[in-house]
Amino acid sequence: MKVDSIRVPEPPPLSKQLPLIDYWLSRTTIVVAAVFVIVFMSIAFYVAQLQADLNRSAVIERAANLSEAVAAFRTLYTSEVVQRLKDSEVLITHDYKEHAGAIPLPATLSMQLGKQFASSIEGLNARLYSPYPFPWRRAEGGLKSDFDVAAWLALNNEPDKPYYRVELSSTGLQLRYAVADRLR
Repeated sequence: MKVDSIRVPEPPPLSKQLPLIDYWLSRTTIVVAAVFVIVFMSIAFYVAQLQADLNRSAVIERAANLSEAVAAFRTLYTSEVVQRLKDSEVLITHDYKEHAGAIPLPATLSMQLGKQFASSIEGLNARLYSPYPFPWRRAEGGLKSDFDVAAWLALNNEPDKPYYRVELSSTGLQLRYAVADRLR
């Protein structure tokens, strides 16, 4: 007997071999829509994170700029006003309002500036603090919160690096930002 060809049985259709693949292939629209939703949600999440990071960076930059402006004001006031009047009859004191013709110390004027900011710019508060307040500043000075203590410790270790953190307050998220400001 001579065999010219051998007949190979045809494999079963793909649908019988892999029924799950056939099921999804028959529902291409659903698969494409699911992929689209997953991609869209991923992009939306990424954009939201990017926006949050940009907002945070902008708020930190604003705090840094404000801090630098207050420090520059204090330096300018010290060099251009206080130093010029140091050897004159003008009294330079913390309780300048109690003495006619007196002017405030640089730290006192900086604290007044911080109070002015707080009253005119919503959500802004600027102050000078230390664990060693002057006797006349004990009521408003000192380290009053966990942030104050943490900032004081961090700034003593790295005085050239600002210390900040975002906290949840009764009004929402709040950036607390501190920099070292040495006596001049």
